Parts: sequence; structure tokens; C-alpha cells
Amino acid sequence: MASINHTKRVLAELVLALFVVSMALKLYSGISPLYALIDTILSALQVEYVGIGINYSSLAAVFASKIIDAAILPLLTLLLATIFLDAINSISIREGVRRSITKRLNNHVIVAPFNSLALHLGAEMKKAGIDAVVVAKSSTEFNRAQEEGINCIIGEIKDAESFKAAGISRALCLISCSNTDMQNALIAITAKSVFPKVKIISTANNFENVDKLLKSGVMSIVQPEAIAGIEVASIISSNTNTLKTSHARTKRRGRVFRG
Repeated sequence: MASINHTKRVLAELVLALFVVSMALKLYSGISPLYALIDTILSALQVEYVGIGINYSSLAAVFASKIIDAAILPLLTLLLATIFLDAINSISIREGVRRSITKRLNNHVIVAPFNSLALHLGAEMKKAGIDAVVVAKSSTEFNRAQEEGINCIIGEIKDAESFKAAGISRALCLISCSNTDMQNALIAITAKSVFPKVKIISTANNFENVDKLLKSGVMSIVQPEAIAGIEVASIISSNTNTLKTSHARTKRRGRVFRG
């Protein structure tokens, strides 16, 4: 890792130095600063364009700057490739560490797929002192989970190996929280194919899909909309007097609007 960072720094400094030298040669040849900047950028990127119509005081300086410009692009390409590979290696290393940690977990909860509800569930599990592993499908999702301090591995929910890596045979349960019931059923079927005894809790977005989810191997089903309705009704019921008083005050102030 240190060698990669050193390589990136050397390449960046070399590209910058060549760019500055090329600019200086163009300025020496009589080109204005703006045109010198534009010409250096386009030449370095090897972009064809109509040349700047100006008399050069030093053709040798211009020729030398063009040679330097030609050397910038390969170095810049190498720098970008190094940065890209470094990013990939960084994610791979961190994901490898997370998989290693997951291998040591027991009685943990697996959450799939990655979404806002999965993040919320992971955070709540953490508060409750329960280990959770979220299955993400991309490095972007993995990084987001890491930012929230939630354990995460990269995998596909349709791939049995993902659930093996998440330690499904040692897990307390699996929470399937997709936005679509079909995907929740797919998660249940895939997980059961790895470890038939796993207990699965799934969300259901449509009531008519409850039976299908049960047949796919889901043990318990939660309907977020129904829970939200119950919570709202409970809030209104326990605060009826307060709401009535607030409504009466608002009405006296002339703030009640009717459509």
C-alpha cells in the first residue's frame, strides 16, 4: 500500500512538472497565458484542434513543449490506472477483513438486500448489542454501510455463496427487506437452499403475496404499511385531548382551512 501511494505521488509530481515546463516554454515563445494553458491541455490529451494563429518568437521552444506534451498523456494514464487499482485493492482488502470478521460471528442477524431499511435495521441491531451482517451488491453500498459503522459483505442475493459468506448456518435469523415481494421470495429460497433450518423474517409490500412468501420458506412476515398505520392510530388515540385542544386554539385564531 505504501509503495502504491509513493508511485502515485511520483507520477503526479512528474505530470505536474512536465505541464509547468511545457507552459513555460509556450510563454517564452510568445503565446499568451490563456492560449498556452489551452494548448498544453489539448496537446497533452492529444486532441486535434486548429492551431493558435500567432507568430512565435521561438519555434524551438514550441517544438520542445510539444515533445513534453506528448509525454504527459502516457504518464497521466498510468497515474489514473494506479489510482483506480488502488481504489479496487482498498475495497477488496476492507471487504476481505469484513468477511474474516463475519466468519467468527455466531447468533448474528443477516440482512438482505442493502437499502435504507437494511441500514436502519443494522443500526438498531448495533444498539441492541446484536451482531448484524448486511449483504450489499456493490462497492458503493459497501462503503455506505462502512460509513454507518455496520458490518457488510459484498454479494448477490441470488447467489448461494453470498449467504455462505454471511455465515447463514450460524446465524440467528435472516431478515429479508426488499422493496419487492418477489425479491424477498428469491432471497428466502436461495437462503433455504444453503441452510434449510434458517429462520427467515420478511417484509411484505402487498397483502396478497403473504401466502407466496410463506411457501417460499419465510417464518414471519412484517408489513411496514400496516405497522405505520397502527403507530399513527396509536399516537392519535393517546393524544386525542391534546390534538382537540390544539385544533380548538387554531380554529379560534382563524387558521382552519377547508378545501
